[in-house]
Amino acid sequence: MSRELILFFCFFWRGAFLILVYDSLRILRRVCRCSKYMVGLQDLLYWLFAAMYLFVGMYRENSGLVRGYLLAGLLCGCAAWHYSVSRGFVKLGSLFLKKMIEIIRIPFRTLKKLRKRLKFSRKQDRMFLCKRRRQRTDKMILR
Repeated sequence: MSRELILFFCFFWRGAFLILVYDSLRILRRVCRCSKYMVGLQDLLYWLFAAMYLFVGMYRENSGLVRGYLLAGLLCGCAAWHYSVSRGFVKLGSLFLKKMIEIIRIPFRTLKKLRKRLKFSRKQDRMFLCKRRRQRTDKMILR
């Protein structure tokens, strides 16, 4: 009985972890808009990861036998995470990631402005240099 209870809670945490990973995908989707094809690809990769993760877990813990208490633990863990922490985690995670992106963009914005100024001044210098060259060639022709 104690081994089954330990496995139940082991798969409870595995279910919570799988929903955590999917919530991380949801955060990325909120921050970076993706096309339908990218969302489909992300979901496919998630489900492949989930299948492999559960298969390896069942193989290691229970010699590959699928038992009802393992599935019950998995579903209970998924439900517990989804109904307790998931909504707040996604909101706070997406807010945090958006703020981090804004902070990271600050130096790039200033560099972009400096680059525009440098391009503008460089264009003026070229025009000035071109005028000087013409003057020099004109002097050479007159001599």
